[in-house]
Amino acid sequence: MDHMRSKLRAIVVSAAVVMLGVIGCSSEPPEPTEAGFIYTFAGADEGFAPDAEDRHEARFGAVSDLVAAGGWLYVADGAIVSRINLADGAFEVVAGNGSIGPMPESGPDIRQTALPSVRSLDVDAENNRLYALLFDNPDAGVVQVDLGTGEYELLFREEHLTKIRLRDDNNLLFMERASDNLVNFELATRERRDVLPGVHAFNFAVADGQVVYILTSHEERAILRADFRDSSVTVVVDSMEVSPLLRQVREDAEALQNPYPMFSYMAVAPTGDIAFVDSSRYGHTVGTLDPGEGNWTLVAGTGPIGDAGDGGPATDANVRSGPIAFDDEGNLYMGHKRGDLRVIRRINSVAE
Repeated sequence: MDHMRSKLRAIVVSAAVVMLGVIGCSSEPPEPTEAGFIYTFAGADEGFAPDAEDRHEARFGAVSDLVAAGGWLYVADGAIVSRINLADGAFEVVAGNGSIGPMPESGPDIRQTALPSVRSLDVDAENNRLYALLFDNPDAGVVQVDLGTGEYELLFREEHLTKIRLRDDNNLLFMERASDNLVNFELATRERRDVLPGVHAFNFAVADGQVVYILTSHEERAILRADFRDSSVTVVVDSMEVSPLLRQVREDAEALQNPYPMFSYMAVAPTGDIAFVDSSRYGHTVGTLDPGEGNWTLVAGTGPIGDAGDGGPATDANVRSGPIAFDDEGNLYMGHKRGDLRVIRRINSVAE
């Protein structure tokens, strides 16, 4: 009897060990829920993974733009566009077949089409249409995609386009790098006009469709607010000789001699604050600006470029330069290159 009991106990223990091993292998590490905490939201090994079904299985090559719309996070990644369902983590490719191809003209299904590099993108509020800025050196072009069917059409092509954003369902903004002009393209008539002639735009972000914030070129580094309702232009920040975010992480003279902030990416939060990624030499950070009060807030980064800090406060973490986007809840997503990994990090509840 004792022998049988010992044998039964051994079987139970062995089964428990196997079950614990299975559970341990299949579960993802816990993700922090605290406001202001940072963690890796999506991404695994480098490379195209057409069969990935979940954000943790997704593979990114070169994340060049992020847009959150209608409960999805859209990712411009090399020659494809993918999206992640923010509710359940489902992952799918919506444009490109993973191969590099020439500038497309039109076709029945962009998901089966080889594309050149996708530089920038945006999606309408109803998740019906995708607009993608494609780059086929030296040409750039913007394609319009029906997200239901995959049918696509090239709207226009020209050289030196760097970023696109929808202002509303009928107007697309884009930047011409050769002239630094910000241009409004009306989708219905396909007419175009310069938004601020004579102003050298380095970057821009759309607030509510009628308000656009413009970061001017390296030499000036001013922030302007353009309101399409009354055609007014106001100055939010007149000039920045040193990054306001750099001052929050470095106090030494060497760092503060850096001549200009390098705000490589920007986006507008649901609260109306403007977020910037600063890739200055001594101050790799993410921060927000309250355009009404003029107050700057450090969101992430300690200064040095790096990858450390997942699972804790973003202000104690290291960051790298990458595109950013806000969801409707005020969570911030950031493209991140980590060695051979290309991932998307999330900072909880940046703007509430």
